[in-house]
Amino acid sequence: MRMNPRFGEGTTKAALSALTLDGVLRDLSPQDPSFGAMFFKRLDSRTGQVWDGVKYADYGHVVTTPASGESLTDGKFARWFNGKLYAAVETSPAASSALWHVGQFIAPPLDLFAPAVLWAILRETVWPSN
Repeated sequence: MRMNPRFGEGTTKAALSALTLDGVLRDLSPQDPSFGAMFFKRLDSRTGQVWDGVKYADYGHVVTTPASGESLTDGKFARWFNGKLYAAVETSPAASSALWHVGQFIAPPLDLFAPAVLWAILRETVWPSN
C-alpha cells in the first residue's frame, strides 16, 4: 500500500518513523529478536491512523480498488464523521482546535471524540449550518 500524496503526509510519516527507530535503537540492540516487532508496534501506535485514514478516504471513490478482504464500504462511518467534523469546525472552536492538533500529530486522534467536539458534530447533524 502507498500513501496517497493528496494528503501530504509522507514527510510527516517519514519523520515519525525516524524518531520511532531512534527510540527503539536506544532501548534495544538491532540483534535483539524482538527489535522488528517493537519498532512496528510503536510505529503503528503513532502512524497507524494515517494509513487507515487515507485508505478509508480513498474507499469513498468508486474507482479505488480495495485491499484484499476489504470493500469500498469499509470506513463509511469515518468518512461520514469527517464530513460532519469539517462542517462543524466552521462554528465550533473546540472542533477546530481538536482537528488542528490531531492533524499536526500534537494530540491523539481520540481528542476528536471529546464531548465538546461530539456535541458540535451532533449539532451539525441535527441543525446543519448550510
